[in-house]
Amino acid sequence: MITICLVAYSKKYLDTLAYQSLMNLSTEIQQQINLIVFDNGEVAYQTINHNYQLNQFVYYFNDKSERGTRIAYQYAFENTDDQWLLLLDDDTKLTEKYLKLILREIQFKRQDIVAFTPIIKSEEGIQISPTQSNSLQSLNFPLKAGDYSKNITGISSGLVLNTDFLDSIDGFNAPFVLDYLDHWLFYKIISEGRKVSVIDVEMIHHLSVMDLKTISKTRYQSIFESEYQFYRTFRPSLLNSLKFNYMKRIVKGLFLRQKQFHWRILLGILLRNMS
Repeated sequence: MITICLVAYSKKYLDTLAYQSLMNLSTEIQQQINLIVFDNGEVAYQTINHNYQLNQFVYYFNDKSERGTRIAYQYAFENTDDQWLLLLDDDTKLTEKYLKLILREIQFKRQDIVAFTPIIKSEEGIQISPTQSNSLQSLNFPLKAGDYSKNITGISSGLVLNTDFLDSIDGFNAPFVLDYLDHWLFYKIISEGRKVSVIDVEMIHHLSVMDLKTISKTRYQSIFESEYQFYRTFRPSLLNSLKFNYMKRIVKGLFLRQKQFHWRILLGILLRNMS
C-alpha cells in the first residue's frame, strides 16, 4: 500500500493530467493506493461523485494563507498510515509501469534507501530530473537509473519518500513554501547519509519554469529568492557562482536598457543580501 499526495492548483483536479493518469491505472494498482488530493485552488470540489477503485480517497481544500507544496506534503505526511508517500504535481503523468516497480521495490526493507524517483522529462524530451547537484547548470548533467548517495537533486513530483525517514527529519520543516523545497528534500536525504534510488522509468512533467519569460513577476521573485536562500544556506560552495550569474543578467539588462522586471529583481536580491 502507498499514499499519493496530489497537489492541485489552478484547475479542477478532476481535469488534471495527474488525476486522469491515476484513473487510467489498472484496478490492481488502484486498489493499493490511498489518494490524498490537496487542493490549492479557488473552488472546493469535494462534493463530486468519484468513479474509482482506490483503496481510500481523501479530499482537502486548502483555505489557509500558505499556498504551495510544503503545506500539502506535510498534511499528507501527518494523515497517512503508510510506510511510503508519493508526491505528485497535478501536471505530471503517472505511469502504470512506475507504480508497479515502486510497489515491488518498497517490499524490500533496505535501511539505506529512503527515496525513489523516476526519470522525469519535459514535453520536449529534456531530462529535468534527476540531475547532478554540484553544478548550477544541472540540466546539463542528467543522471541514469541507479542508487545514489551523493551529487543528486531533482523535482519532487514522482518522488517516493519513506515516512519513517520523514519523521526523523521532523517532516517537511523546510524554509521553502514551494520553490526549492524539492532541492531541499534531496539535500536532506544525502546529508543524512541515506540514498535515492532512480527507477529506470520515464515520466512526463510540464515544468512551468522552463521558460522564465512567461511567468509572472510574483512567481519570478519567489523562484529566485528561494534559489538564493537555498544556495546561501545549503550549498554555499556554489553561492559565488550564483552571484556571478545574477550579475551577468543585471549588466545585460542595464546595458540593453531592458524594461522587464527580471534583472531588477535579481539586483534587489543581491542588494538585500550584501551584509
